[in-house]
Amino acid sequence: MTLDRIGAIISGSWGIVITLGLIALLVGREIAGSVAGRKAACWRRGLSVGVAPLLAVFAVVVTLRLLGPIQAVLGAASDPVPMAPATSASATPTASATPTPATAAPVQAAATAAPTTTVVATPATSVAPPAAITRSATPDGAALVARVRAARADVRRGTIETTLDYGDGITAVSTVTFDLGDGQQLPRLLLTTMYKGATGSRIVRRLTIGPQTWQRGAEANWVRQETTDDISTQVAGALPQLSATNIAVTFMPARIATLRWYEVTRDADIALQVDSATGVPQEERRTIRSGGPLLVVRYINWNGPVDIPNLAP
Repeated sequence: MTLDRIGAIISGSWGIVITLGLIALLVGREIAGSVAGRKAACWRRGLSVGVAPLLAVFAVVVTLRLLGPIQAVLGAASDPVPMAPATSASATPTASATPTPATAAPVQAAATAAPTTTVVATPATSVAPPAAITRSATPDGAALVARVRAARADVRRGTIETTLDYGDGITAVSTVTFDLGDGQQLPRLLLTTMYKGATGSRIVRRLTIGPQTWQRGAEANWVRQETTDDISTQVAGALPQLSATNIAVTFMPARIATLRWYEVTRDADIALQVDSATGVPQEERRTIRSGGPLLVVRYINWNGPVDIPNLAP
């Protein structure tokens, strides 16, 4: 039987009954002995004898009752104190009452910036619907072809550079600067052609003012020549023809579009690059299907100022 068990019995109801009974027996015996004439002395003795055991019993009970808490305190004091794992002073707790997301998309920021611990049905913020996206109209190829034809009809002056490549290093590069006139000034045309072949190269210049033409080769003097075609006819031959009825149009970035068609009279495939906004031609490539020189025409300074002599050389 452990001390805790003994203390529980003594301090319980049975312990109190037994203690009171012992006291009663001792007191009664002393009182009975005092009947023969020692009443007062025996009474005092009985009280001293009865009180002494009572105090002893209570001292034992109190000691036993205190032994348990004292042992618990001593045991707790002797147990090693568990140490919490070392954490950095700046460590962020893994859980928070009001977590803040590290990153959020702009649209999501308003919905997740201030979360609450209670689940409450909150009406969504009223957001104006995005404006309807209207797709741009598909580029009109027919309208672009019409703009190119209008630009061709309106040209009055400029520079055209044509390159004929015959292969094997044989080329002919011609630069035509023209001014079709305005009714008060005669039309003018200055043509410079450089021929390059296996035997070398040579340059020929020709100047046409109205109905008169002069030509100069390796010699320094201008020689009068017969005018075969007027200036407008010569210029028209170098401009895009656009005579086909079936023209494919491809729109590209940077305001460039390519027109492609087959030219029956020359049996050639034509690819013409134009400014898609103004319709002004920029470059034409002509490839003959049956074989022949490759023609590349560059349209320079369209309707810009030109420098052509007004007088005969």
